[in-house]
Amino acid sequence: MTSAAEIQIFVSTRPQLSSADADLARVLATKGHADLYTLRQRLQGVFPGLLARGSATAMEPLQEVLRQHGHPHWVVPRGIAPFNPETIEDLHILTNRVELRSQTQTIHCHPQISLLAIVADISGRLKERQLKRFLVRHTYGASSTDAVNIETLEQEIFRLSPVIDLYRLDHTGCIEAGIRITPGKFDHRRLGDDAGLSRQRNLETLWHKIRATNPDMKVHYSFGLAFLPDCTPETVIDSIAYSMLDNFDALTRYAWLMAELGRDAVATVHQSAVESGTAINQTPNLFAIATSTPGSQGIAPAQNKSTSNSEENTDLPSTGETNALPQPPEAETISGLRLYLNRWSLLFGAGIATAFGLGQTHQEVVTNSLEYLVSSGIAQGLLGVLSFGMALRYILLKRHIDNTPTSKIRSLALGMVEIHGRAERIYALVSPISGLPCVYYRIRKYKRKHLRSSRHMLSERGSNQWTLVSVTSSNTVPFIVHDDTGAVQIDPARADIRPRTTHTGTGARARLPFGVNGRQNENERWEEDLILVGSPIYILGFACTQRKTPTQTEILRQALKNLKQDPAQLQQYDLNGDGHIDNSEWDLARRATENQILMRQLSLDQESNSRICISRPPTGNYPFLIAETESELHLTRKLMYYSGLFLVVGLALLSWGLYAAC
Repeated sequence: MTSAAEIQIFVSTRPQLSSADADLARVLATKGHADLYTLRQRLQGVFPGLLARGSATAMEPLQEVLRQHGHPHWVVPRGIAPFNPETIEDLHILTNRVELRSQTQTIHCHPQISLLAIVADISGRLKERQLKRFLVRHTYGASSTDAVNIETLEQEIFRLSPVIDLYRLDHTGCIEAGIRITPGKFDHRRLGDDAGLSRQRNLETLWHKIRATNPDMKVHYSFGLAFLPDCTPETVIDSIAYSMLDNFDALTRYAWLMAELGRDAVATVHQSAVESGTAINQTPNLFAIATSTPGSQGIAPAQNKSTSNSEENTDLPSTGETNALPQPPEAETISGLRLYLNRWSLLFGAGIATAFGLGQTHQEVVTNSLEYLVSSGIAQGLLGVLSFGMALRYILLKRHIDNTPTSKIRSLALGMVEIHGRAERIYALVSPISGLPCVYYRIRKYKRKHLRSSRHMLSERGSNQWTLVSVTSSNTVPFIVHDDTGAVQIDPARADIRPRTTHTGTGARARLPFGVNGRQNENERWEEDLILVGSPIYILGFACTQRKTPTQTEILRQALKNLKQDPAQLQQYDLNGDGHIDNSEWDLARRATENQILMRQLSLDQESNSRICISRPPTGNYPFLIAETESELHLTRKLMYYSGLFLVVGLALLSWGLYAAC
């Protein structure tokens, strides 16, 4: 539950940082909320983004710095959207207006009505494409790709998974009503001669008609393209229902945030620059992962002074000039046979090798055996049992998640624990390919493998097969997770890590993932999985104590050894003055030394001696899961989906096997 006193600070950004922006970032870094690298990332972009959030007391020093530098910013209390837009049910297109109707609401689109429109890609793939374009510009310079303007951005949205949210505003700029328009949800015959066979094309046609009736409406295209953690979509490739629902919720929060910003005539200075064709030179901070926290409302504008336009812009490097974080440990790279050295892969590999060997020498025997296994139902039964085993694995993992209570970090107990929070860096870890600050990355390198073919032509199948040759990951680099009560260190070694951000590309080197001008190596491919800084994260693991100094017994042993070697100090325990320490006197010296050590230990901060770290359980019967997700429910729904899928497949295979055996 978010504290009622927690606020957010949104700031105006610019495509290239000026020297004044660099000075502002340096001053903000001295306030201790974030490092210089992160602050410069959040000040750079096209659309307003989140700078920081926390209690009003903690945010006041940042606000004071922004006011002193005259940088436009807005204070945002965290809240929820009062209502969601309703789905469109009918529409009427007239000469000078368009009428949109839902179950209980009607919105008339004409110049006398104040409207707010959100044109968005609900699949989240737009932000991935914009990120790839940025990486090309970042690596090869701005001339390596064409500038992106609002027209091309709109066209790309309608080629993906477009959604239009249309809101009617009252005289104060508050939202009165909202209707959501998605492809196929309206009668395309209402478009008349402009109707087509493509749902996306029909939606685009309707949008142009709506826009023509009210040219002055406020339109926002930046859903997923700005650092707005509460309003960022998850990338959805297979149109999974619950993932789409999460994105629709994020879109609703984004609309309410834009409406509140628009009430004070702010956050539009960049929009006009984009519509004029200015390049959208997005930076990595524009592609943060969404959180489950509800959106914001009730935005009170703070100082709204624009910085001098005459000031010369300087293109600052992406890495910070000074970084308080230490360098991370070396990443772990696994290649060759180590990729397959586990009991299941060895068993599977041995079976494949045996079958292949027999197939080369006794092809007829192998063929007859396979036909027998299929006709008798044995093969289907074995595959069905394997599917049931996979379903059981997901069910047990879900039970572990459900049966482990969620703990606050401040009251964390030793043993199996479950926590939710945000990921932050301990080391200055940056992903090798995309150059983004992260707490974890995993890079898989593939090489194209050609199958046997004739001398003159490779088979089509062979030319498209990829073989995993290496995996490089930062599982040796610990990070921290914090909630509203504290922070705890995470040791990700040997964890089941499930990132949500993935980048792919081809290239011979990790720093050149998206080769330009034909310089990429088409026989190599990279996949990069990331958990970015500030991402919502779920941890299920074993909390234990890490000793940072010797134990009390070890300290006592060393202290007694030093005491024996110090005759002057021993003399104070010679009670009878005979010059010798007898057993009773030695016991007294031992107790006194032990009491001194105990008092010294109690006077020290407990954190200096030990700290809690969540790592892999000491026994293999318990899971160690690190998942980038908004909530436990989101994770368990996925596990239910996978377990149900494997159960259905297992039942189908067993039924097939029984039918074949009868």
